[in-house]
Amino acid sequence: MLLVSESSCYALEVTLEWDPSSEPELAYYRVYRGTSSGVYPKLEMIPSADILWNSPEGPNHPVFEGKVTITNSLQPAWAWSSGGGGKGLFRYKLNDSDLESGAAETASTSYKPDSQLPGGVHILYVQEKDEFGTWSESALFPIIIDATLDEGLSHFISVRAFSAEGLGSPYSREVCVIAPSSINPPYNRGWQITSGDLEGFKVFYNSTADPGIIPTLGSSDDIPRFDLAGLTGLGIPVNLQPSGAVFNEPLWSEFPCPGYSNINQLSLGLYDGNQWNLVWDGAAGQLTTVGEGWLDGDPEYNTGETPHTITLVVKHFTGVQAAVTSSGTTVTVETGGGGGGCFIDSLMR
Repeated sequence: MLLVSESSCYALEVTLEWDPSSEPELAYYRVYRGTSSGVYPKLEMIPSADILWNSPEGPNHPVFEGKVTITNSLQPAWAWSSGGGGKGLFRYKLNDSDLESGAAETASTSYKPDSQLPGGVHILYVQEKDEFGTWSESALFPIIIDATLDEGLSHFISVRAFSAEGLGSPYSREVCVIAPSSINPPYNRGWQITSGDLEGFKVFYNSTADPGIIPTLGSSDDIPRFDLAGLTGLGIPVNLQPSGAVFNEPLWSEFPCPGYSNINQLSLGLYDGNQWNLVWDGAAGQLTTVGEGWLDGDPEYNTGETPHTITLVVKHFTGVQAAVTSSGTTVTVETGGGGGGCFIDSLMR
């Protein structure tokens, strides 16, 4: 299971996503949280939305913008979009899955309670109606309210899937939400993967300049692999969401390349939703025209640390992957590098 989340030592609001578990009898997830890596004094049980199915007789159930949000707000907001096949009329209930009676109806795709909610897990159930009057199956989106979340502390989060018999999967990769005091301006929010195959991947962004944009990690399978003549892609896929987001303040991201040296010779490709484009020519050491529209400055190859890293400051989300040319470029694979390679594979769609 792949944890997708927003990590940093800040925690007023953290949005988590993960690839659905392949467990055939999946019943629920547990979200584990703490202020130290690997130490989780807090946990919450989240019903699985992955077991929901779309009825063949009605529209698809609505799609939420995240899997779970952890917040210290006592009046959080929910948002969703149509799953397709409906006419844009929804009904919903908070903490009650029976929508046959007493559900509120709306054409809006968001909900915020009129009064403060107590701490704990709160689940909004939403359905959409089609033109024949048939309601979809329910979608559900949980929000965890924790008024004790401290902006000055690191918050480490992991997830496990459980069957109805209580059999649990291994922990997902751990994410750390970084405290604003540890982030240099102009950025005020950030997160880092702290375990697993993407360990060390880091993002900083400005929530004031770009309100409403919360970068999270999506499935690594959502973008095709690098495909440009004369170039061979390297790396483990990284998919930064939401797709299509454009920043007023460009987003800073750092990609570790464990197991590789001479990374300054890597080229970079951008996937625009239809095809791959060369954005940084590693052999020539220069941006292409496409790269000038995407990157805010040249990539920074950091070879003075282990593992070596590549820093990209990006203006909008798309797909990117590191690559080597068929000839003339030497990127050394170090024995015992201890990694799956450079993670620059599918940053953003």
